[in-house]
Amino acid sequence: MSHSPFRRWRPLSKTLVRVWSGSVSLFAVTLCVGTLPAQPLTLDEAFDRFVERSPLAAAEREKLDMARGRLRQSDAWANPVLSYNQEGYPVGESESGFDQQEFLVGAWQEFELGGKRGKRRGLARLELDAATARYEDFLRQRRFEVSRLFVGAVYAAQRRDALQSAFEDYSRIRETHRKRYEMGEVSGLAQLKIEGEEAWYLIRLARAERQWNAAWSELAALVGWESGAIPELTLQQPNSADPHDSSVLIEAALRTRPDLEATRIEARAAEAAIELERAQNIPDLNVGGGYKRDFGRNSFFVGLQLPLPLWDRREGAIGEKMAAGRRQALLSNWKEIWVRQEVERTYSLYSRLLAASGRMSADFLQKLDRAVTITAVSYQQGEAGILEYLDALRAQRDALLEFNQLSEEVQLARLELEASVGTSLRGIGP
Repeated sequence: MSHSPFRRWRPLSKTLVRVWSGSVSLFAVTLCVGTLPAQPLTLDEAFDRFVERSPLAAAEREKLDMARGRLRQSDAWANPVLSYNQEGYPVGESESGFDQQEFLVGAWQEFELGGKRGKRRGLARLELDAATARYEDFLRQRRFEVSRLFVGAVYAAQRRDALQSAFEDYSRIRETHRKRYEMGEVSGLAQLKIEGEEAWYLIRLARAERQWNAAWSELAALVGWESGAIPELTLQQPNSADPHDSSVLIEAALRTRPDLEATRIEARAAEAAIELERAQNIPDLNVGGGYKRDFGRNSFFVGLQLPLPLWDRREGAIGEKMAAGRRQALLSNWKEIWVRQEVERTYSLYSRLLAASGRMSADFLQKLDRAVTITAVSYQQGEAGILEYLDALRAQRDALLEFNQLSEEVQLARLELEASVGTSLRGIGP
């Protein structure tokens, strides 16, 4: 697990070796038994597994192959045409011999004029670039999704282990007090209050176990985890807590966001499609020639075929492409506005959560630890009651759980900010 205040609590696999006496039910013990960690799994490794194994990622890569196929097809020449014609004279007379036959053998080749082939190839290249940018944006979004589930699973496991450790401490205190109660040293009312807390722990433990199982199951399904052994999730904490100014992050997003790059490329592709459509008005040239035998005489022929552009047959198609180009330009402008607002929103959220976590410092948690230690010593010496001891433990437990929840929200907010910027915050210069 990552470094956190929860590391000082014993892992779940160690706490379960203690045999608790009293009223700890078999249900609670069974509920808290988890699969021992098999191997470490980092966030980067989880994302790599998703890219390698997910059918969704494979389907997105097929779009790149489709675009590559269109690029290869755009460079293809028209196939030559081979012609053969034969005519016999006169009609219906069987005596007509070979010398009275006319036949032609020829070949024709179409040549595109007006730069159609180059424009078509340029358009296909832009479409491949746009598909590549779209795939990069797909990876950006899916990395955030994998990161969100990974962080959720890490903190869910920490909360489960924290509650398990707190339950162990509670059970030890309860049994100690039970012995003192049986010896007549303390009142039965205090013992009843202590026993009443067991239900709280069992409910919270069941909820924490359910949340952990749900978080891990969703992550395992997304990354294609096939092993039955649950890995030890390792989350690296960010080096820098304070992000850059929002204006710097917005500029970085406008430079690096692959979806913005895709819309810009698609706008250029729309312009290229207009030029290609206009070039379709230029007729193509067919050049050919061949051999001709006519009534015993051999000859050759050459020919040119060029359609006459008497009517404009591309006016509607050109208008359609121009409208598509205007639409793409509007979408590109809207996308840039939307990205600016998204970065502002995620930056504001992360800044607020970061400030809140800064107020709940590690020094505050250490003070709670000292308070629990002092109360425990006072309880052993008879200066503090059991209820005061339990109150100190509750304050420590609740503070640690809330700190865990806040730390998770800070991590998720940072991940969302990085996803909106399109790159790691550590990779942005001052």
